[in-house]
Amino acid sequence: MVDLSKNRHTQIDMLALAGEESIKPSSKNAERQASHSSDRILQKDNQNNNKSRLTGKHTLKPQRSSDMNKSRSTQENSGMVGALRLRAAWKSPWDKYEKIYDLELGGAVVVAVRKTAPVELVHVRLFSRSAGEKALHMFRQIQHRNIVTALDAFTTSEGLFMILEHMPISLDQLVSSPAYPDEQQLSAILGQVLNGIDYLSAEGFEHGSLCCSNIFVKTNGEVKIANQECCHSAKPRGNTRDLRALSPIVMELMQKYVKEDEAIGIDDLHRWHPNSNAVGFLSATTSATSIKELLKHPLMAGQWRKESLIGLISLAQVCLRGRYKYTSILV
Repeated sequence: MVDLSKNRHTQIDMLALAGEESIKPSSKNAERQASHSSDRILQKDNQNNNKSRLTGKHTLKPQRSSDMNKSRSTQENSGMVGALRLRAAWKSPWDKYEKIYDLELGGAVVVAVRKTAPVELVHVRLFSRSAGEKALHMFRQIQHRNIVTALDAFTTSEGLFMILEHMPISLDQLVSSPAYPDEQQLSAILGQVLNGIDYLSAEGFEHGSLCCSNIFVKTNGEVKIANQECCHSAKPRGNTRDLRALSPIVMELMQKYVKEDEAIGIDDLHRWHPNSNAVGFLSATTSATSIKELLKHPLMAGQWRKESLIGLISLAQVCLRGRYKYTSILV
């Protein structure tokens, strides 16, 4: 029997966070400044788009309007969504959303609920002023069904608040639960991760910081890459860092830890047969030269279904303890 306490390297260290106090704008000049800042980003996007048409090189650019007007059915089949035209309104997000609790999930987030219809849970992330411009730019550009969706943006004297779709857990919580995925469930997780990375690569981006803690999971089985503010233009060789990040992710999903000497392999060969597609896929992550190569691997060839994950996700949620901070609001 494997002693997970000794071998488990990636630990969830979720800290209790202090509650934020929203600050409203103090002048119309501040509002105009925020609006101008948002406009500058849009202008940069348009300038980059024009440059890319002249040079043929990839730059950080919004999708063309023709792409944005594709039918919903086409977008759903491809997984691509038009670039967002978010403007960061100068106002407190707490005018529109009610804070519920603080959470550590791929970074500090606030779980909140929209006050008006459609009433739904969201995640609220705060970025400093220095990091806010790039974050807003990246959340506009990077849109795919396997990447966390940005819904809204607000600016206050504290910085930029991004409103993101609610994703209750990460792959880290799946790894920490007692259940192991079977081969079909493993392919359902990795298939969605590969689709997200493949999209980034096609758009000329590299995430660069992929790990179990910033790949999120919905209760319906959807798996999405988070923290797209980490993304940057990929080097000519492609997104090799994202490709190599897959090996420890796959190992953790299969046996709940990575090897101390950073070797790639599986110790529990009773659970995972040496000739299985899962073990073969793990081996392929060390030599593959592209994400498309891995998408053609036999593990991905079957008809995997995201719905096969709902049992694992439910158990992971039940096992989750002490990962939040709730502050009572006295009226």
